[in-house]
Amino acid sequence: MTEKTVGNFTEGLKAISDSRLRAALLASAMLLVFMGVHFARLFLPAELGATGEQQDYAAFYGAARFALVGDAGNLYDPAVFQAAIGAETTLLWLYPPPMLFILAPFGLAPYGVAKMLWIVATVACAFGVGRLASGTNLWGAFTAISPAAFATLFVGQVSAFFALLLTAGMLLAEKRPVLAGACFALLTLKPQYGILVIPFLIAIRAWKAIAAASLFSLALIGASAGLFGVDMWRDFFSSLMNGVHAAYYQSGGHPGRITISDAIKAAGIAAPPAWALYGPLIALAAAGLFAIAGRASRPLLIAYALAASALICPYLFVYDFFLYNAAILIVATQLPRLKSTHAYALAALWFAPMAPFIGGSTLTPAIVWPITALGVFVLYKLAGGKRIGTPAT
Repeated sequence: MTEKTVGNFTEGLKAISDSRLRAALLASAMLLVFMGVHFARLFLPAELGATGEQQDYAAFYGAARFALVGDAGNLYDPAVFQAAIGAETTLLWLYPPPMLFILAPFGLAPYGVAKMLWIVATVACAFGVGRLASGTNLWGAFTAISPAAFATLFVGQVSAFFALLLTAGMLLAEKRPVLAGACFALLTLKPQYGILVIPFLIAIRAWKAIAAASLFSLALIGASAGLFGVDMWRDFFSSLMNGVHAAYYQSGGHPGRITISDAIKAAGIAAPPAWALYGPLIALAAAGLFAIAGRASRPLLIAYALAASALICPYLFVYDFFLYNAAILIVATQLPRLKSTHAYALAALWFAPMAPFIGGSTLTPAIVWPITALGVFVLYKLAGGKRIGTPAT
């Protein structure tokens, strides 16, 4: 190891000044053991016919093949989607039509090759989230082996890509609004991530980013309608109202789905309609943005916006916790010291995605969601408090 490498590692460590939080995040190294134990599932192609072992990756690959064939069937119909995957499955297709633009290239390769490319892309995006949030390669690397990364690889998900888009878009909104707009437009492929994007952009008066995001989004919608047909958009909205989307929201709580509705269901209480539950929650999170926008330093405001975006999602799994990772790293590298209670709360939030994998049960959402709510409240307090360092811009 060269002296320069040692120096870079040391500087990376120093980027997080609070020793308690730094030690907690370094403990992510233990996830390498979990990844080793589950090596076959994470890094080798699974059999499409093994219904009990299917990763979400199988759904993405099936959709990619569907896009290349140009099938005119309703991809949001479970029977059609099952045929696209080529096996019996409980997986559902829940993404808007433009998602097929991203997936189609993977369908050109054999299943195993495409999966390895998928894994490389996932790890690269996870690293990018940490690198952007912390400014160091070291913490980018630890983000790529964090509990959120393990959950993502275990399931075969694409969440690191969307977390990278939201993180980059918010960080670039003022200095590079066109690029930020492109990031936000692509974020419409997983729209629940972007609920706070417009309130955030209004709060910081990033009008050019709003305009760019709107134009790119319209172009994306138009291109997908032209290539895949307007009917696919009709099927998508029908699914949202009374199809697989609506049915999945009303389903029982999954141990890895960490939302307020799943927490309520896990506690044995009937969840109210989505609009009645999430409307006030979204309004509260947006009000928090406007309340601190004038006095918070920009990085800390972004940290709160990222974490709050995750908290108010009506559909959020443990593999989506990269948004929390980014928020934690921004705070950890911006503030030289934290209260013990704040450091421990953020450390708990960082490791929360492991809950379903270490004895998780149907009660897991009821236990983990309060941890996420506490973490977001801590981030809000840190962003809105007296600043040390970077002034508000």
